[in-house]
Amino acid sequence: MAKPKARLGRPPVYDPSIHPKIVSNLAALGFTNDEMAAVFSIDRSTWYRWQTEHPEFRDSVEEGKQKPIHQVEAALFRLATGYTFEGTNGQEVKHPDIRAVMFYLSNVAPERWRRSQEVNVTVGERVPLVLIEEVEVERDGQAGQALPVPDEGA
Repeated sequence: MAKPKARLGRPPVYDPSIHPKIVSNLAALGFTNDEMAAVFSIDRSTWYRWQTEHPEFRDSVEEGKQKPIHQVEAALFRLATGYTFEGTNGQEVKHPDIRAVMFYLSNVAPERWRRSQEVNVTVGERVPLVLIEEVEVERDGQAGQALPVPDEGA
């Protein structure tokens, strides 16, 4: 039977004065947990143990991961609302981007701005379904009279 591998060297020492700062910066740059563990030359199990045993370390990871999210949210908001900037010809205007507006609204207020519509159909007694009762007719750019929909039996 094979012997389990013995660990070489001493266990890594956690330093509360430096590790949280470093990990916050790495997380803000988009490093994954495994990549950050590699920077510290620690195993994945040590990484998760540090997060469990040291709340300031865990909080620094989470805060660091939130930084780029906030930056992208701010950039999306600027695109959706428009802004002015100093360009080569003086002050220039960047008008709102309609795709950014649609994306923002569909995610911030989905109950009012979702792209798909929910249709509920109740099946019960056989009752004829009336989809359209009147049709508005537009002629030459002017709204016309509402015309009745012809009866199918006629």
